Amino acid sequence: MQFETSDQIRLDYHVFGKGQPLVLVAGFAGYQQIWARQIPFLVAQGFQVITYDHRNHGASQRTTKSLNMQRLLLDLKELITGLDLKQPILIGHSMGASLCYGALGQFPEKLTAVVAVDQTPQMLAHGAWSPDFKRWLLQNVTGTFKRPLDPLVKKVLTPAERLHPFPFVPNLPLLVDHARQDWRSDLQNSQLPILLVVASHSWYFDWHFILPYLQKQNIHVVRLKSGHEVMAERPGTFNRVLGHFLTTQVH
Repeated sequence: MQFETSDQIRLDYHVFGKGQPLVLVAGFAGYQQIWARQIPFLVAQGFQVITYDHRNHGASQRTTKSLNMQRLLLDLKELITGLDLKQPILIGHSMGASLCYGALGQFPEKLTAVVAVDQTPQMLAHGAWSPDFKRWLLQNVTGTFKRPLDPLVKKVLTPAERLHPFPFVPNLPLLVDHARQDWRSDLQNSQLPILLVVASHSWYFDWHFILPYLQKQNIHVVRLKSGHEVMAERPGTFNRVLGHFLTTQVH
């Protein structure tokens, strides 16, 4: 299915199941198929699951228009409104988690809870690219990045990547804008239930970024032995953690 944004960009999305709406938000260069192991799990828990591809990502329309975080936040808000999703839960990975942080600050009244997967709210603490981040950029450009993904995820993700190759260079403005954001106050000031899932073996972030938030009663933190794509590398463990949070803090 396709949803048209207010600036006439078509976003590809899918809806699974019925119940409390839950939107899965992929990261930079991500595809909605990355959530393949979460969709049936969440539907079985009684949720209506919505996945989508960002503009210039996946099966969504190719464009160089408005490739920045504020526009992607507006895309998400318009999708929620356009599909008439009542108080959805947002689950975001990497850049998708940053969008969830932004949603906490810009339209919290529309949300029930947020789950953020392996994403610090401030990427450039000292205004410079880390060596790990530079390595990630190089490996994405050259296609040498190794991803130990779950076999089922890989089975559905690989055809999507082949059918809709990610236009890395045209999306660089979005990546730079993503890296420059500071969502710390949005996270710190929110009173909604929040789960932060961090990866102790992530090549992307040092998990210690969570330490300032450990004292907030509404923020729950779980650290898993995984690489950056936690939900696709250790889906069974991730789903158990997610299910516990949704059952005890949201339902």
